[in-house]
Amino acid sequence: SKRRRGVGVVTPNACTECRRKRTKCDGQKPCSRCEGLGISECVYEVPVRQSKEHLRKEIQRLQHEQRSSDRVFAALASSDLSGDVLARLRSGQPVESISEWLSG
Repeated sequence: SKRRRGVGVVTPNACTECRRKRTKCDGQKPCSRCEGLGISECVYEVPVRQSKEHLRKEIQRLQHEQRSSDRVFAALASSDLSGDVLARLRSGQPVESISEWLSG
């Protein structure tokens, strides 16, 4: 029969050196293995899930920014609002706030 190992501390992300060697990593900075071997570069990569979530949020932010810019450009192309929009842009008002003004 197989023996079950005791439940130890599980780290969600091993350092690059422990990953490369396929050894256990305790998740410390630096980890015990790297420290014991005198490895000065004990580096942890950002977990993929966390990285993807950050990218998703960045995409949403950029899409929102793009919609705001499109709204301002459309208003610039329109003869009745272009003067007001240009004046706001020249005064340094952010595109986002001009877009909100146009929407409201």
